Amino acid sequence: MKKTLIYIIVAAVLVGLAAWKITDNKKKQETEVKEVARQVDKINVNVITAARENINTDYSANGTFIPKQEMNQSADIAGRVVSVFVKEGSRVGAGQVLATIKRDAIEVDMTQAKNNLQNAIIDNQRYENAFKTGGVTKQQVDNSRLQLKNAQAAVRAQGVRVNDTSVRAGISGTINKRMVEPGAVVATGTALFEIVNINSLKLSVLVDESQVGRIQIGQEVAINVNVLPDENFGGRISKKKKKSDASLNFPVEI
Repeated sequence: MKKTLIYIIVAAVLVGLAAWKITDNKKKQETEVKEVARQVDKINVNVITAARENINTDYSANGTFIPKQEMNQSADIAGRVVSVFVKEGSRVGAGQVLATIKRDAIEVDMTQAKNNLQNAIIDNQRYENAFKTGGVTKQQVDNSRLQLKNAQAAVRAQGVRVNDTSVRAGISGTINKRMVEPGAVVATGTALFEIVNINSLKLSVLVDESQVGRIQIGQEVAINVNVLPDENFGGRISKKKKKSDASLNFPVEI
């Protein structure tokens, strides 16, 4: 009986201690919550007055200058170069003779073609007169006329060959490179001169994909040239490719 009473007293004491502990923890939590709430109310903030400012949206990129026009002037006929009339750096106009190719054999062919033409003219006139009197048939007259046309065509063909012995500039510009000397034997299509037209230049630029949307055809841009740091240049965007390269840059021409 005494042991039972002791167990009951001990149990009551333990229950009381547990209740007190719970109550004490609740009070501590409430105190902490109040402290946190008090600290939150005192958070510092920075305040500034809104004002208008200019946002810098400039974009710069490096580029390469390329000529407005450029071409490799080649030979239209095979042969030995007799004369070269220009050097690197020379200014030339479209159609100007840059070099000549030996044409002795061609001139012989031209003389023969002219002689054949003269004979064809005489023969055709004889047949035409004879046809009027019934001395020849219509077929014979037609053949003489055809021979005359062929002779005329042969003279024109030789004239083209003679003209081709003069190498002429296809565009106006500057001789950037001379690749032939007198005495050289060249084949048809051999490049003899590199001509560039730099009266106006194109600037080729690669634009990042994040900026290409802001660029429009016809838009004016400022250009700085390293070799002329004290001069200001302007340009206009003339071409914007729709396809990027492997680095996601878009080619743009100014």
